[in-house]
Order: sequence, then structure tokens, then C-alpha cells
Amino acid sequence: MNSRFVPFVLSLFLAAAGLAQNAEVKKPLISSDLGGRELGFLIKANEHGVLMLYLAELAKTRSAAKAVQALGDLLASTQGEENSRLVQLASSKGMSFKAETPAALKKLQTRIDSLTGEAFDKACVGEIVLLAREAVGNYESGAKSKDAEIRAFAEQGLQLAKDKQKIAQKVAGAGEAAAAP
Repeated sequence: MNSRFVPFVLSLFLAAAGLAQNAEVKKPLISSDLGGRELGFLIKANEHGVLMLYLAELAKTRSAAKAVQALGDLLASTQGEENSRLVQLASSKGMSFKAETPAALKKLQTRIDSLTGEAFDKACVGEIVLLAREAVGNYESGAKSKDAEIRAFAEQGLQLAKDKQKIAQKVAGAGEAAAAP
């Protein structure tokens, strides 16, 4: 081979290698055969799980009310397992969740972190009730999935979300009754 062509061939090779590297970097964040309903369900379920675990830990550690602490204990014990199962399901579908703080968590922190005492308890339980309601709606959507594994997970999660909502509503109602004159 002519020595003048070696740098040219080498530069073509390096350019091709550079293009291949760039192509790898530009892979989509989520690669999956799942439809929009399934992807939306998994993403929302993950966000709800992160928020519920945050609220559960807050209720356990910052509340002075025994009922709110007990609610936090209950939610924390079930939410960790639910989150693990969700991550496993998503992984089996070729999906992973970014390790970042959801924007909804930042907004929640802004609303609740500065509160103390009874105001904190009321706001924390109120947020748990609202989040449980949203989770019920998301699980209802997931239960309509064409994917059998996602549908089964959503059907199981739906009952758990309904139970969380009922318990949180009872705690909220008990708190309001105790605060009434």
C-alpha cells in the first residue's frame, strides 16, 4: 500500500469509529416493545412509589401523632417491596428508571418540609390520600394493559393502592375529628 494513503485510510477508519461511538451515545433512553399505555403506567407507578416512600418516611420520623407514625410504618413496609417488584418488572421489559429526583418530589418538599406539628400531620396525611388516589387511577389504567405481566402487576397493585387509600382516609378523618372543638 502506498504510504501516502495510510494516513487517509487511518483517518477514514477513525472517522467511522467516531460515528459508531456517536451512534451508541444517541440510543434512546427507553428501548422497549411496550406501548404507550404500558410505558406511561410504569413511569407513573415508579413516580408514585418514590413519592409514597418519601411521605411514609416523613410520617414515621416527623409526626408527633401515633396514628400518622403507624401509617408511615405501614406504608414504608409495603412500598419498598412494591418498588422492588416494579423495578424487576420494568427490567424484564427492557426498561430502567433514571436515578433522579422527580419534579413532583421537589414540589412536594416545597409544600410540606417547612411544616411542623399538627399542620405537618394534616398536610402529610392529605398528600398521602391524594397520592393513593392517583395511584389507584394509574393501576386501573395498567390493569387494562395488553401485556399479561403488567396487567397482573397492576391488578395486584390496584387492591393494595385501594387499601392504602382507605387507611390514609381513616387516619385523615381521625385527625380531623381530634382537631375539631
